[in-house]
Amino acid sequence: MSSKYLSSLSKEDYENLSNKLLRIQNSRCYICQKPIDPKIHPTNIDHIIPLVLSGKDSEENFAITHESCNKSKLDANLKTARILAKLRDIQEKTLHSLSPFYKFKCHTTAVD
Repeated sequence: MSSKYLSSLSKEDYENLSNKLLRIQNSRCYICQKPIDPKIHPTNIDHIIPLVLSGKDSEENFAITHESCNKSKLDANLKTARILAKLRDIQEKTLHSLSPFYKFKCHTTAVD
């Protein structure tokens, strides 16, 4: 469901809202918590609590995200997407920290 509120904003008002959300969120994506540089990162504004779950179509229910994060969340709400992003980070860090072990194990296994 799209936002009537966002659709009604002029380009200038949309940009002002984006800047306001960036300030509130310390220039970090609501989903992945990584920095957003609006000069280089395409962004989206989305509902924190989706309209279909009785979320309000108003500024206090909006967050700014990297466009890529918002697209990858599919139908998940932003809070769920944030948890899933944290889980992905943990998985990547774990695999990265274990990768030398797996490379070592694979290369040292000999067939007699």
